[in-house]
Amino acid sequence: MAEFVPIGKFGSPHRRPGFIRLKSFAEFEDYVPEEVIFLSENGDYVPYFVAETARDGAGLLLRLEDIVSRAAAFELTGRSVFVRLQDLPPDMRAPRTPDAGRYIGFTVQDKRLGLIGTVEDIADNGAHELLVVSRGGGTVLIPWVEAFRIETDAERRVLYMDLPQFLVDD
Repeated sequence: MAEFVPIGKFGSPHRRPGFIRLKSFAEFEDYVPEEVIFLSENGDYVPYFVAETARDGAGLLLRLEDIVSRAAAFELTGRSVFVRLQDLPPDMRAPRTPDAGRYIGFTVQDKRLGLIGTVEDIADNGAHELLVVSRGGGTVLIPWVEAFRIETDAERRVLYMDLPQFLVDD
């Protein structure tokens, strides 16, 4: 199974049709994905093939094969962008992902409430990282703090947590 690394997030679409800005994390500012990137969708990594890259004064722009309009590019705004670890140059392969970032695609299981959902993304509120968990058509933000963590089962891709009830509406 391939290991995926978050390299940034999509910003707003560019004025050139189909192009979208990649807001790269600092350690990946010089990296240009040439063939394929991945987006997390329902716990899986879905490939998007890179048709063209460009740079402007504000950074890197990507045009993806199936994204041909500004409206289609707008749908990707704010999404985390991943690449396979093996696709990075050797000097960028050191583990630099946010602590919680390695758990995208894992399911969250609460000791009282049971299955909460699947980690789709990571956000940051300034104080700590937040797991962005899909749950029944909605989203739950779970602070990635030691007090809520019980155990991680990497083989089964499950995070066992003890969450305050007010965080998850039933």
